Amino acid sequence: MELDEKELFIQSFVQLRNSRHITQQQLSARSGVPQPVIARLEKGTTDPKLTTILKLLDSMEAKLSIKEVQQMDYFITLEKEVMSEVAAEIYGTITRYMIAKNIQDDDKHPLNILAHMVFQIKENLIGKEYTMDELKLIQAKFEFARDYANEVINNNE
Repeated sequence: MELDEKELFIQSFVQLRNSRHITQQQLSARSGVPQPVIARLEKGTTDPKLTTILKLLDSMEAKLSIKEVQQMDYFITLEKEVMSEVAAEIYGTITRYMIAKNIQDDDKHPLNILAHMVFQIKENLIGKEYTMDELKLIQAKFEFARDYANEVINNNE
């Protein structure tokens, strides 16, 4: 389940407070924000003013920062391009081996099946939207495909 922005903020806030070993009472004393307000913030039952959030963060020697969503889109696009190149390399290695061994017409050969799988995943990379977690799963599939292809090739040489 993907968390929304408010839940992510609350989770990060609580993790920050806990990592600094600060209790809600201590944070209240440092910031001047009443402890019940901090408790409601951490439960997600209130939407405090920005000035309250800034006071709390400042008292934990932390800052609020804003990230552009485009930056994540850039990294996702870059990751997809890199994986597409890796897939093309795996597909090429398998294809060259199958041609050299004259087995490219055997649709039931494991390498042929693997080559088709890699090609399909590669084609789907371009046309679909993925999260970074989904891309990590695809990367794991490519790593498996590469390792399996290398094992089959090495065992048959």
